[in-house]
Amino acid sequence: MIKIPEIEVQNITKIYGNIVALNNVSLRIRDGEYVCIIGPSGSGKSTLLKIIAGIVKPTKGSVYIDGIDVNNVPFDERGIGVVLQDILLFPNMKVRDNISYPPLVKGLDYKTVNSITSEIIRNISLTVLTERFPDELSRGSQQKTAIARAVASGARLILMDEPMGSLDTRSARQLRHELRSLIKDLGLTAIHITHNQEEAMSVADRIVILRNGKVIQVGTPQEIYFNPRNLFIARFIGGELNALEGKVKEIIGNYAIIEIESLGINIKAKIMDKINIGEKVGIAVRPEDILLKEKSSGINTGIIKSYKYYGFYYEVFLDVNNTVLQIKVPRKRWFSPTIGEKFDIDIIRAYVYKYPEEGLEKAIAYE
Repeated sequence: MIKIPEIEVQNITKIYGNIVALNNVSLRIRDGEYVCIIGPSGSGKSTLLKIIAGIVKPTKGSVYIDGIDVNNVPFDERGIGVVLQDILLFPNMKVRDNISYPPLVKGLDYKTVNSITSEIIRNISLTVLTERFPDELSRGSQQKTAIARAVASGARLILMDEPMGSLDTRSARQLRHELRSLIKDLGLTAIHITHNQEEAMSVADRIVILRNGKVIQVGTPQEIYFNPRNLFIARFIGGELNALEGKVKEIIGNYAIIEIESLGINIKAKIMDKINIGEKVGIAVRPEDILLKEKSSGINTGIIKSYKYYGFYYEVFLDVNNTVLQIKVPRKRWFSPTIGEKFDIDIIRAYVYKYPEEGLEKAIAYE
């Protein structure tokens, strides 16, 4: 049985001049795991990937592959396949030849190389394209070929830096599911860097979130979405957030009753930090967790200031007591918004945190 690598990053720091790209990062990636690393631009995602690959050396700290410190092991001896956003294929070679190149260079016989190449081509749905040159392929098919070549190299660890970044939305969605299936079918370990939260949520076993060079949360997509550790994560996973100020009125187990004076309402929110009755707190409410009621009763009533239509849902900006809430409303037969129309609101899920010292706006900023 082939051993699948486990990756451990211990206390990695990387400094470029006065810039701290990574600050004491530790992380363990299990055998056969598909991990996505996400975060805003400049958070250190690509630097971490390059250090694991051996392209960049850390200022301090160590990388272990299968328990072996590889800090002084060059990239080409780490048994790693790398896929980048910039698709690098041999332009003078057809698809099959591009994929078969790595095992041929390793000295495998032609029969073995042909078997490996054919299996990968079938798994990643490239059969009808094998005799085409890269410039005859779509961007999606080019990236598929690059991924297939990385797998054909015999690497048990695949590192991917924004592999869907240059693809259109439809191609990216199709390829990411094929990619996850290929990684899982072949029993590989994968580390996938992306800025796209939806992409990460749809393919990862676990997600690692970086901010300002630090790991701020690690968990399954469900754990992170339903238990965001702070206000920033509540916004980053989903892309938008209603960040509100409130006051703790009552604590009931893991939940608190919060008075939101700006809206003129009390809500029930899940407690994510240690809080006390009477304390000012920060409230996170995602746009999809606010419901508009079909008829206005004059209670919790807001007025539509503007809206956008995205096909499956409307993005509505509702003014409630001079506080504008962003709300995602699924397309419904009864809902056809007009400016100035009045609706009651119902907040069905919210999270409560200690009020951030830097203020709500800075706490959720992408930098």
